[in-house]
Order: sequence, then C-alpha cells, then structure tokens
Amino acid sequence: MRPLVELDEFLVKPSFVSQFRDLTVVNAQAFVEREAGFERFSALSDSPQPRRFALYEIYEDEAAFDEHLASNRYLSFANAIEDGIEQRSISRSAFSNAMPAGEDIST
Repeated sequence: MRPLVELDEFLVKPSFVSQFRDLTVVNAQAFVEREAGFERFSALSDSPQPRRFALYEIYEDEAAFDEHLASNRYLSFANAIEDGIEQRSISRSAFSNAMPAGEDIST
C-alpha cells in the first residue's frame, strides 16, 4: 500500500478570492474531522499572486482517495467553487519505494 498524493492548483477569479479562501477553510476542517484514509491536508496560497492557491492532500492509498472523490463533502466543495475558478491543474503521485521514508534528500 503506497500513499497517494494529490496537488490541486487553482487560479481563482479576482472577485472569488475571499470566498475561495473561506470555502477552503471549511473544507479543510471537515476533511480533518471526517475524512477516513487521509494523512495530510494543506491549503497553500501565494502571497505575491493572491489569486493562486494549492491544495496538497495525502491519502493512505488509491481506495481512500476514491472514497474522498465520491463523498458529499467533496462534491459540495467542488460545486461551490466551480464558477469561481479560471484555471485548475491536478497532479497525482505515489511515494516512491526507491526513496527511504523520512530522509531529507535535499542538498
């Protein structure tokens, strides 16, 4: 079982920045309190570009992520932000078995 990482990057419409931030906070709180199979949820914003956000999520495995996508909480959040998004990119990855867990490989 390998953890799954999802990174969603958003460019939100100028008039939607505050609402997106508020919806993301509510979404994150619900995620932490109710979502089974998650390991981490982080919401990131870009100070120099206040319309850019990233949601970084780690799930125990692909099955936990699939449950997340089918949840009413996720579907409600996705519906609430749909009209306020200019651009969105999604990337999904799994941790590599080739790298030792917990080791800093930066130089």
